[in-house]
Amino acid sequence: MKILIADSGSTKTDWRLLRDGKILQAQSEGLNPYFHSERQMAERIGHVLKELLPEDEPDEIHFYGAGLGEMEMRDKLRGAFTQQLSARVSVHTHSDMLAAARAAAGKSPGIVGIMGTGGNACYYDGENLIQSVPAPGYVFGDEGCGAWLGIQLLKGILRQTWPAPILDSFSKKYALSTADLLRATYKEARPNTFLAGFVPFLYEHIAEAAIQELVLEGFRQYIRFYLEPLRQDDYPPLFLVGGVAHGFQNLLMPLLRQHGFSLQRILSKPIAGLSLYHQEDGKFH
Repeated sequence: MKILIADSGSTKTDWRLLRDGKILQAQSEGLNPYFHSERQMAERIGHVLKELLPEDEPDEIHFYGAGLGEMEMRDKLRGAFTQQLSARVSVHTHSDMLAAARAAAGKSPGIVGIMGTGGNACYYDGENLIQSVPAPGYVFGDEGCGAWLGIQLLKGILRQTWPAPILDSFSKKYALSTADLLRATYKEARPNTFLAGFVPFLYEHIAEAAIQELVLEGFRQYIRFYLEPLRQDDYPPLFLVGGVAHGFQNLLMPLLRQHGFSLQRILSKPIAGLSLYHQEDGKFH
């Protein structure tokens, strides 16, 4: 049994091939049906198949990714796979939210949250996503996540309201003019990714009181808008996935405890957890 697993965002896709008790891995450009044509996705899929299975096909594919909440987008992705594979291969498409749940929680029930470039959360019963909260994206939401944090940082940069050491450090690190920032935000493709790209700067300067307070306020808002509406008991188990949650866990964990959440696991990326989920006693399922 050969199972190919993918976890994809708009920028990168992580692949794992489960075969004969072994795991092979690859990485490609992102596959998001909102941003990429069926032909673009088919070409990228073809490159990965040649790398991992040069003379064979997988028996089953589980593709987890952003932009797969709508049937139209799922059909578009399946169309890309059918250009590269025979009809015998079973292709399953899943949302990034289910990827987070299966990777971090496995078959344990609880609240599952995504805190990466964007944000989302749901209640997971150990098998299905049974309750979720609105996730309106980086323009109207994503509080506490990468794009939102980037927006808050850049507001202070553009208005020159951060303390002088932060302004000086930002200027030396990025050398971006106001025109550069506005163009990348309003005219270039995938501004959410651009905005989230400033999270490492926040991490580097987290000892600065103003930066730390910005991050903490974002986490407070994430808890308020994403986690609190899903609370079903006084001390619900919580599982988190995403680079923001993982990178700032020393700030996040005490705040979660203060709000009565029992954090069970934080993963930076789902792919390793997904590989484990699709294994059982050495047999793939």
